[in-house]
Amino acid sequence: MADDGAGGDTAPPPIDDASRLCLSCGMCCDSTLFFFAGLKPREAARAAKNDFDVVEEDGKARFNQPCHHLDGAACTIYSQWRPHVCGDFRCTLLIKLGKGDIAVSDAVTVVAKARSLLSLLPEDLRTLRAMRSFADAAQGRMREGALSPEDAGTMARAVITLRFLDDNFRKDGKKILSA
Repeated sequence: MADDGAGGDTAPPPIDDASRLCLSCGMCCDSTLFFFAGLKPREAARAAKNDFDVVEEDGKARFNQPCHHLDGAACTIYSQWRPHVCGDFRCTLLIKLGKGDIAVSDAVTVVAKARSLLSLLPEDLRTLRAMRSFADAAQGRMREGALSPEDAGTMARAVITLRFLDDNFRKDGKKILSA
């Protein structure tokens, strides 16, 4: 209901297409796409103070994924201070949307397809770290001739999922599987 100036309810502003896409996804923050997110040197202390899981290694700071400030696909501290990467990151799907190369409805369908592929994996393999560890171990067992048919099927689904995520969300240089 529109605000009539007499204290009535105000309709929320419409959300833009980029926000609609991001709120349907959240995979950049839930550890589906990345192990961690980089921090600028001046952000590390503030990020740690704001309950980010900060790790410093080789002179570089980052925070581990999944981000515990994520609730579903929404950031619980969106309107507060967040590291620069939280506001600056754009996956390839969001870039395509911004360029007009894909309609928001089609982009949301790509997210749904990614979620569908992830749902075909055992629940404990739905993070990037778990998929990579499983695939590495399964490849070793395959070379030894000890890969079970069940693990072979799971490995195939994991590789298909990783490829889909690479092709639709990760930028060149950040892809997990080689071409």
